[in-house]
Amino acid sequence: MSDSKSKKSITQADRSARIRSAKHRLYSYPLPTLWLKIFKTVIIVLQGIISGCSVISCIMSVVSSNSDEVKKALQGEVVATVLPLFNVYNIVMAVLLAAVVALCVITYREMAELTARSYKRLKLFIVFTSCVNAVSTAAGELFRYFIFVNTEYSVDVSNILFAAFAVVIMVFWMILNLRYFKKRKDLFTD
Repeated sequence: MSDSKSKKSITQADRSARIRSAKHRLYSYPLPTLWLKIFKTVIIVLQGIISGCSVISCIMSVVSSNSDEVKKALQGEVVATVLPLFNVYNIVMAVLLAAVVALCVITYREMAELTARSYKRLKLFIVFTSCVNAVSTAAGELFRYFIFVNTEYSVDVSNILFAAFAVVIMVFWMILNLRYFKKRKDLFTD
């Protein structure tokens, strides 16, 4: 019992030393690091919260789309063809968004140490979350368009344009962040 406690305290001491070293490197780094600090403390946390809420939303969408009221409001062919795809989309997105939440927790924890491993995790975080956000927004808008196109709900080509715009914005976001952190790669050391 005492041996496991001593290993745990050594591990915690090592992590504390790595965090102190990371803070020192961060404050003495010659390039601006404000975005890195904002990204770690705001963007990663917000992405985790939003993704967690989106998981709940996807689950609720599956439940509510199978209600009799929704099926009556939609045309028969939409219920038979598009609605099952919409449910599959929501289930897949719930799983992907749950993975984003887990990735947010892991990345946030590792970013405190600024190690080479945390740099790789950060790149994975940027690419994965950008792709999931782009697919989620674009597919959601396209499904909304195809489900509600011939109903009393108001949809038009702007839904498709918004889907394309979301993909472009997320690609732009991903490229800018990857370039920013690549210029600061030497900050992430073991």
